[in-house]
Amino acid sequence: MKEKGAVKGPSKKDISLLKYRVSSVIFLTTAFVLIYLIIASTFRPEKAIYIGDFQSFITGALILREGLGKDIFDIDTQLIYQAQAVKPFEKDYLLPFKNPPLVAVPFIPLTYLSLKKSYILFVIINLFLLILFTYFSRRIFKNLSTFKPWYFLPFLYLPSYHLLLLGQISIVLLLLVLCLYHFLKRGKAALAGIVCSLLLIKPQYLTALPIFALLAKDKKQFVLGFFVSLLGMFLLNVAISDLDTVLKYPGFLLSTENPQFGSHYQYMFSLNSFFLYSPIITNLGYQGTLLLNGLLFAAVLFLFYKKSKVLSYNIAFASASILFLVFAVHVQNHDLIILLIPLFLLLENFKDIKRLGKHWITIIFILTLFFVPMLFLIKLSYLGAGLLLIIAIYLLYIDFSTDGRLMPDLRKTKR
Repeated sequence: MKEKGAVKGPSKKDISLLKYRVSSVIFLTTAFVLIYLIIASTFRPEKAIYIGDFQSFITGALILREGLGKDIFDIDTQLIYQAQAVKPFEKDYLLPFKNPPLVAVPFIPLTYLSLKKSYILFVIINLFLLILFTYFSRRIFKNLSTFKPWYFLPFLYLPSYHLLLLGQISIVLLLLVLCLYHFLKRGKAALAGIVCSLLLIKPQYLTALPIFALLAKDKKQFVLGFFVSLLGMFLLNVAISDLDTVLKYPGFLLSTENPQFGSHYQYMFSLNSFFLYSPIITNLGYQGTLLLNGLLFAAVLFLFYKKSKVLSYNIAFASASILFLVFAVHVQNHDLIILLIPLFLLLENFKDIKRLGKHWITIIFILTLFFVPMLFLIKLSYLGAGLLLIIAIYLLYIDFSTDGRLMPDLRKTKR
């Protein structure tokens, strides 16, 4: 018989929750330390900056720091300042800064540090953002906790290591897509449109606009938010450089999209690369593959529009976040970190998928999403785009139309 007034001990659920939180903190701390040690001991910061994309961001920041914003897309100016950025190395080629001028602004403070310190600091910032993504994913994807090792995935994913080593900004894209998921799910179309426009810090991801607009309940508000934000970014870029420089930006992108300036399509995960290097499709040339890519994108958008009327939101978003990637022309290995979103969504909805009897094919797709970036290591990246397209199209045919548990449903309600 229990004594009156006895203090009640913690329940098994409380103990389990405490263990989970403690193990999560231990893991994240360990991962942070290990990744930092691997980078610090294996790769010299100077070498990483010499071969990686970090040098291009520093190049743009140095030009802005010197008050030469109007020359930020001048090849000769970039060569001069990139040579300054990578000292004591000597360079005879340019890895150009190809982002909008606004992107270089946050890097300006790093130009006042030494090469080694600026790179290490940026690695730490990226690592912190990866931890932040993991934390918010646990809060947004409620059912992920049923798959215990899920929080290992962002730290074991090959694109995570690539973006850390190369000093890339793809982690920002990942966080933006997570916010996009959150706002669209809650029907905040204007905010979702604003977030979608921010993906254009890498202009090739303009493909995100039509595909995610189809997921918005209020499409007009989504498009309005997108273009109002885009106008704001345009004006900021003009203020940083000048109008003539911004208007010449598309031409600069086209002129530098070749192997001479670091764009090697055989290492990219885009359908355009698949069409260029696939033995199945030959003699199309670059313009021909771009046309084919555009026509196929239009066809897939039409299919997505038709299927979005019966798809659950989670599955639709998983498909959309793959499609906007593979149809972009310039998709590097580190950009595939965005695939963590569809990977988490498939894990989130695995119980419902299993109930439909489609769990084995889904397991194969989950494993494919995790391992497809490794095609980069054997120089077969372009094949990855084909595999990802198959997954995205298949997801459009997972029918949850009779299942009310996956919310919100995108079907239009009859009045």
